[in-house]
Amino acid sequence: MPETVAENGWQKKGTRAAMTERLPHGGNLTKAEAEYGRPLNGWLDLSTGINPMPYPVGRIDPKFWHRLPDQADLHVLLLAARQAYGIAGQAGVVAAPGTQAIIQ
Repeated sequence: MPETVAENGWQKKGTRAAMTERLPHGGNLTKAEAEYGRPLNGWLDLSTGINPMPYPVGRIDPKFWHRLPDQADLHVLLLAARQAYGIAGQAGVVAAPGTQAIIQ
């Protein structure tokens, strides 16, 4: 298979990008619509992290708005994620501020 990304930045079906090549990550709906058309219900673009229908967040202790989480906080978060999603103990789980941070 060719190791190229289409000129418009989208990877075409049946191709793969070279592992060292950076792929674009969201935010360009004009290009997506030109290449793939518009879905019946339109696009929900979450690439900026702004969801028009966010998950309802409960009360958050004000101290968490004034400091970064420490290792104990991270441990509790990852345990809660494992329980909530039924993830086995040996499977890798990552907490990140968004997918772009993981991709890069």
